[in-house]
Amino acid sequence: MTKNVLKFTLAVLLAGGIGGCATEKETANLVGETAEVLPVVHVEPARGKLNVYTSMARAVKYNVDVTDKNIHKKIFSSETDANPKEEIRRAMNVKTGGENQLYDAVRVLDFAVVYAISNLSENKVYVDNNIYAKSAQQLAMAAIKGHKDALFAIRKIKEIDRLTAKENKELKRLNDKLSRNGMLSSEDLELKKGIEVALYKLGQLKAYLQSGIEAYGSLVKVEREKMQPEGRHFYELEDFDKRNALATFQHAAVNNRSEFNVMRDEGYRYSEKEVMQNAIRLYPEIETLEINGYEVKDALYVDSLQMRAGKIADHLVDTVSAYKKAEKPEDKMRLKAAAYEELGVAVLAQAELDYNIVRMADLDYVAAEEKIHAQRRELKELERRRNLSGAEKVELLNRQIAFMETELRLSQIEAERAVALRGLYFHSGLNPFNKKLMQAKVSGIEESLKVSFNKDMIEMLARADVKQKAQEHPDNQWSKGDDWLEKLVDGQPEKKNTPINVPQKPAGDFDPYVGERYNKLKTMQLGSYRERKNADIEWSMLRELYPEFTAYKPRVESALLKGKKIYRLVIKSENGGFMEMCNKLRSDRIECILR
Repeated sequence: MTKNVLKFTLAVLLAGGIGGCATEKETANLVGETAEVLPVVHVEPARGKLNVYTSMARAVKYNVDVTDKNIHKKIFSSETDANPKEEIRRAMNVKTGGENQLYDAVRVLDFAVVYAISNLSENKVYVDNNIYAKSAQQLAMAAIKGHKDALFAIRKIKEIDRLTAKENKELKRLNDKLSRNGMLSSEDLELKKGIEVALYKLGQLKAYLQSGIEAYGSLVKVEREKMQPEGRHFYELEDFDKRNALATFQHAAVNNRSEFNVMRDEGYRYSEKEVMQNAIRLYPEIETLEINGYEVKDALYVDSLQMRAGKIADHLVDTVSAYKKAEKPEDKMRLKAAAYEELGVAVLAQAELDYNIVRMADLDYVAAEEKIHAQRRELKELERRRNLSGAEKVELLNRQIAFMETELRLSQIEAERAVALRGLYFHSGLNPFNKKLMQAKVSGIEESLKVSFNKDMIEMLARADVKQKAQEHPDNQWSKGDDWLEKLVDGQPEKKNTPINVPQKPAGDFDPYVGERYNKLKTMQLGSYRERKNADIEWSMLRELYPEFTAYKPRVESALLKGKKIYRLVIKSENGGFMEMCNKLRSDRIECILR
């Protein structure tokens, strides 16, 4: 996951940074030399501790006008109009540290969706209000991340300062000894070197944490010495109900997103069933991977999510650009309908990306927690020892620093999950921000957010759940027929006793696996089938054609997909090493998948 999602959220739709409205010069630098100079906004002094709602209220109130201007400039400037794809390319390159590549996908879809609806809708008031609301939601997510970062950083810096003071004292003792004696023992020299390196690492860690505090202070307009973030109850979404499946949020998006309201107002009415079918028809890649057993932890699944988002964004802006250039009424009508189809798919994809980022954060959290428990045990064992040697003291110090870094990672994952969850709710249609709300005092905005984020969230999901259950039978008819799986993958009627594989390419035209990471994968999948016996038939055939298979024992794994049972034929190896064999099969037009 990313090391600094605060930077991500500040950059999602903005090429430059976000600043306050404190001075005319700052505003001009942020929105461009020719931009309208925004009025100076009086900043209310922070009173008491800052909770996450106060942070969101302040971040949006004092930055939204500048952010709104930036997004308008991107959407409507002549340069962007000429080449909106260039804006997508820029959005793909706002990486910070070890950022999860799914954030690239979030960025491109955010821009594409705003660009599309802003140019398709003829209601200027709606367009302006929509961009304003999108600006506010990005700032709110930045505030969530910044608040959590500051909470951790303020506490951890105190610990770093204590450890730094202790080690500086030890370093002074060694330097004094060196001055007195003119030399140090090899053990003392090793200890001195180890302490100096550790102090440098501590200094770097402290500087990184301080930069997060400064970014948060700049965002919420609070000076460092007056900053008191409160974290007893960090965020209501920590208690997220995991029974809410992706379909819950996608149903909510279709029913609640303003983009669909615009479509309906203009006579373009897409039911949930139609939007879902468009997504599968236009972009079947993820459904194919799910059939073949890929999960969010698999690199290919993540790669495919990102590539699909890029394709959706490109197709959407291409269709909108063609619509803008069309002159004949019949061409404009046709292109607008096509653009709205693509827009609906993009909205569903936004919810899907957020949902998968949450899932990835959950997996990362478990891994980080396990690492912390192991490091804590090692630390305690080393701390219990008496009369540590110089080398052992250095080892203890390095382990203390490594433990702090893992704690930082865990804190970041918690905040990233909260940001992704808030994005998931925003993309499901819950965005309480509007210009009237931002005219209120910070306390009023804060109270409104608490009500909206807790009450409206529950009501929205309840409506989506009822709608989903009420339409479960008719909306899922496409998946209830005997040949639903084959249609889902290749759009063809069922063929008796044929494997459910990806449509084959002509001989010699295949995509080989390249790279050591694929050779390390421990599972090679040879097919997915609707009937168990077909897996046995396939294995017998493959073993006759390829003698190397005699060294392996096949496995048939069953799974449920959209309520239907399927069977996957796989072979496994703890050492991997399947890449060459799999590429050979693929070159022979036999579909093979590594995972």
